[in-house]
Amino acid sequence: MAHTAQFRFADGTPHPGGPFGQRRNFSYDLSTYGGSASVSLRMESSDGTTPVDDTEPVVVKIKTSEQTHLLSVPLLLTYRFGTGRFQAVGKAGLMGYFFLKNDFSITARTSENSRLQFAQSADAFEYQRTGDFFLGYWVSAGLEVRLNNRLSLFAEPAVAGNFARTDEQGRGLPNQVLAGLNVGANWTF
Repeated sequence: MAHTAQFRFADGTPHPGGPFGQRRNFSYDLSTYGGSASVSLRMESSDGTTPVDDTEPVVVKIKTSEQTHLLSVPLLLTYRFGTGRFQAVGKAGLMGYFFLKNDFSITARTSENSRLQFAQSADAFEYQRTGDFFLGYWVSAGLEVRLNNRLSLFAEPAVAGNFARTDEQGRGLPNQVLAGLNVGANWTF
């Protein structure tokens, strides 16, 4: 994911050292799928001989990477209608999502203002996951073909997603909605 953060140089907290004492720390919050991250950056003048004015714009592009592995547990109601070999099938219900793994990192950062650069070893982030479990939904409808008394094949377009979530500060987290085709086989014992 790529995003742009914008500040004025005066918005940063002064940091000792650097040319003319012109090093400043900037912090902001970023919502991710798994939680929220607090990002801190330290900027300084690219040219050590010229002071930076407080109105100088600080514009940085940050690229982040988030890898999430989820275990989905469905609780679905199924309705079949029709007789004979072909039946229409509809499913709807809740999905429980459990985080198995969630990694977040900053992969690239660039200053969009040539008068400012990142100070050495100055960027950091603190990641906070919202919890190990959240709820979502599943809706699908399709066709089932009975091959014999025990075996049937089905294909159904499906939509799944999660309900709105917030982080610990009450800010909304990004939602995910997936659409696809669910294809499989049913075996009756």
